[in-house]
Amino acid sequence: MLSLFIRPATSDVDRLIAFLADHEQEMVELDVTIEGWGNREDSEIEFDAYPDEESGLFRLVICNGIEEDMIEIRCTGGAEIGISELPTSDAAAYAERGEFYLRGRFVVQPFGGMHMGFISTSLRAVRN
Repeated sequence: MLSLFIRPATSDVDRLIAFLADHEQEMVELDVTIEGWGNREDSEIEFDAYPDEESGLFRLVICNGIEEDMIEIRCTGGAEIGISELPTSDAAAYAERGEFYLRGRFVVQPFGGMHMGFISTSLRAVRN
């Protein structure tokens, strides 16, 4: 089981990715809280969560760093996690009181590699 509090735009997400990599193609239990959901105007740059209708996955995108210049703020890398078969009686992803939660049992799918500074993987929610 991994219980983790993630602050977007920090290296906190690297602990989640390391745990998932160590348990690739295994069932894991997660209790992950991501701070700051919707609390600031630029929060979508650091963290986003949305249903992807094209793929049928629920997507989490979490930055591990940001850069600012005179024109824009941009994410420098992080993790993109696609989650299938949500919600179930044993797994959920939801926002509540300014925090985002990923909780329950999941099977870690094979990693997809690195693209533009983002490591990509998928989870499949476990059904009873």
